[in-house]
Amino acid sequence: MEPFASGNLTAETIKIQESLVEYCRSNFEGEIPGIRKDRLPNYRRLIHTIYWEALSDAYPIAKSLLPSDQWDELVDDFISNHRNPEPQLYKMPKGLIEFVEHKEYARIFQVPYLVDLLSFEWFEIEVHSMKDQATVLFNPDGNFMDNQIVFNPYQRIVQLEYPIHQLKTNDISLLKGTYFYNVYRQENGTVQYMEMNAFTANLLQQLIIHCTSYSVYEILATLLFEMDINMKANITDEVHKFCALLKEKGLILGTI
Repeated sequence: MEPFASGNLTAETIKIQESLVEYCRSNFEGEIPGIRKDRLPNYRRLIHTIYWEALSDAYPIAKSLLPSDQWDELVDDFISNHRNPEPQLYKMPKGLIEFVEHKEYARIFQVPYLVDLLSFEWFEIEVHSMKDQATVLFNPDGNFMDNQIVFNPYQRIVQLEYPIHQLKTNDISLLKGTYFYNVYRQENGTVQYMEMNAFTANLLQQLIIHCTSYSVYEILATLLFEMDINMKANITDEVHKFCALLKEKGLILGTI
């Protein structure tokens, strides 16, 4: 929460705004000229409600995971001490990730995967909120290996230290490692994710970067050369199956 844009406001008005913001953050005791003291708690209550609801909506899994007193402690600390640079409310919750990491709440709450969980939930919001983009004409039934691919533009490759997708079935705090996901938006607006290994994540990243210039086969050959791996029929077959899976999930739209 930042003071309102100053524009041509006087120094006195700016100071009043800053004092009101600080009060809403920390509930400090003091006079704010031009504002009735009996109404100050209403301002603070309103700001806390807006923040609490926005953070709860952004991170429903994290909120349900933490005991209510811990969640309230985290939100109160965030409101009081995080200097949010985002003027848009819907972007504000992103700051909680860095705040939790900086204040070491994962250690304090004994939830080692807390930062990863918050990050994963935020990636879903980012992908869902991506601006609509026009796509080129494509052939939905073209050959994946020998042509240039047209990708669904609403996707993001994510690397985490914990298998967030196993949260409901395992104690993932014991499973620290390296995990890759593709978080993507379907045509109907639903956000989904797909698990990947290091090789398929790297391959997909290269395909997305170079898809308008090279075919899958050319990109694969370059990638395998850099990894000092010979091009073998079984590798080609597996990559073709991977591309077919991407097509099935709507990550590949077709070819040009």
